[in-house]
Amino acid sequence: MKLPLLAFAASLVVCSTCTAQSVAAGQDSLHRALAKIVPEPFEVNVDSRIPADTVLRWDDSVDWMAALKQAAAKSNLMLRPRWDAGLIDVVPGPKPAVKAVDPTPTVAAAAPVSAPVAVVAAVTMPRTSGPAATGLMPTSAAAPAPVATMAPTSAPGPVAATAPTLTNVATTVTKPAVAERKPEPEKISQIAKPTPVKAPTGPTWSVQIKDLNLATTFQRWAAVAGWKVRWDADKHVMVEAPDSFTGSFEDAVTAQLSSPGIAYSSYPLEVCFYPNTPPLARVTRKGDQAKECQ
Repeated sequence: MKLPLLAFAASLVVCSTCTAQSVAAGQDSLHRALAKIVPEPFEVNVDSRIPADTVLRWDDSVDWMAALKQAAAKSNLMLRPRWDAGLIDVVPGPKPAVKAVDPTPTVAAAAPVSAPVAVVAAVTMPRTSGPAATGLMPTSAAAPAPVATMAPTSAPGPVAATAPTLTNVATTVTKPAVAERKPEPEKISQIAKPTPVKAPTGPTWSVQIKDLNLATTFQRWAAVAGWKVRWDADKHVMVEAPDSFTGSFEDAVTAQLSSPGIAYSSYPLEVCFYPNTPPLARVTRKGDQAKECQ
């Protein structure tokens, strides 16, 4: 007895009345092409926004639905099947998004160039960086030199009282500038360390349109991996688009059933692996084998 079918996502489509029918490669105008590809008793509704002179092209296919999807994709058209009514709506596909260009980065990128240079110079030359940072200190920093020269000709008392005051001011101004700038080069060197990213390893498992449903796909994988698959779910998942997974057999099956189209549907599925001889992968509705999978 055949199991009923269920639709899950954009990459999966379900049809309880569809049968595989070979379609030869061809090219024709929109309405003629649809008449060649779509078999009876299905009917096709074409959106009025689609030009009548649109040309469809398709390759040889063992499944008329796969040929129809290929022809629609090449002409940027979308299909909306209504299987219960025996209808297939053909509508225009989405327009490609235009990426906006922000002109501001060119202006903002030029400003920070000079800032790091000033910071590095302040660290390597502490005597000149202090006055440069304050902006108004060069005139006062040069003042101690004339006072020290005039000290022998003037009276010792006044000169000695004035010199310590100027020297103390210059010292307190230059010391904070050097202390604040030194840690910055260390922070820059710590940030510039890249983190390596490991790519997934293992064999590649492909989902093919000719499989028609996931049960066939999993059986094909199991024959290569030395496993057995038992599909105990009450519904089948039809394959609409090709896909691939990298890793072990268990990883590939789990990743496919965890895809949003299945995991968030009204009939989510799960797989439980049993260490039989050969090992067994059993697929059921989520929750039906919760105790066995723990």
